[in-house]
Amino acid sequence: MDEFNFTIIYKGRAFEFPAKVINTGYTTRLAVEIEGGSVIFEPDEEQNWRAVVNYEDIIQSKKMDSGLLEAIAAEITNAIK
Repeated sequence: MDEFNFTIIYKGRAFEFPAKVINTGYTTRLAVEIEGGSVIFEPDEEQNWRAVVNYEDIIQSKKMDSGLLEAIAAEITNAIK
């Protein structure tokens, strides 16, 4: 399963996101398409997932909701554990 869609409920609305699995070395990352861009999610030291966002992407997309990124990371963490 290299590509899949998942749905989360955030602020009372259902959001569906396409995602792609990226295997790099010993780490698996997920590239999730959010608002037309791709955000990489990876596990941290405690195996919780976090978003990795480039500084340029933050500047260009000031409307990116950090709460949404946290909700996606929490959903990934719950699904994996």
